[in-house]
Amino acid sequence: MGGLLTAYTDSFIYFYPVLDSNSYQASGELNVADMAEHPGEDAVFDRTFGGALCVASGPKSVDSLINNGACILYGYIVHAATATAAITIENGITAGSGATVATLPPGKIAGEYIFPVGISCSNGLFLNYATGATGSVSVLYWPAV
Repeated sequence: MGGLLTAYTDSFIYFYPVLDSNSYQASGELNVADMAEHPGEDAVFDRTFGGALCVASGPKSVDSLINNGACILYGYIVHAATATAAITIENGITAGSGATVATLPPGKIAGEYIFPVGISCSNGLFLNYATGATGSVSVLYWPAV
């Protein structure tokens, strides 16, 4: 049975795994049996997410409920430039029901706008077009699990 070998230095304690013959497969490879999905991991992509993966809402050109529940906002994509009035992304499920977390001013040009960190939106995400606002926007977010 394997265990831990402890090594002490002036400032640090190191733990080294001690393996026995039962820890190896017949081919001589180490038998790593941890295949369970852990919090923050995605079994499909076999990685831990720190904000690099998100879903896109698809282009919206009118007021739209993006996500009905807690999620993380990572940014947005402007497909068609905004004009006349502002577009807001709100932490809520209806227009004006939550705090504004991002504002796209009139004249925002087409492109991808990715935030340096995710923004927690505990109430959902709503894309709100002010009266007279035009444009086409996709919202980038990750729903709570």
